[in-house]
Amino acid sequence: MSSPFAHSLSSEPPENWQSLHDHLEHVAHMAKTLAEPFASGERAWNAGWLHDVGKVLIRC
Repeated sequence: MSSPFAHSLSSEPPENWQSLHDHLEHVAHMAKTLAEPFASGERAWNAGWLHDVGKVLIRC
């Protein structure tokens, strides 16, 4: 099974697309950094990891 992608461009080859994992990790770090002054870094970190949860369907 291939890894899901967060961002892709039809003009770019798949090796240049951003994986969903890399995207979620980046968003989580950014969200935590922005929320830390409000004492909400951990909540923002979790929200960053979960914000695209609907993009992936796991088949059992």
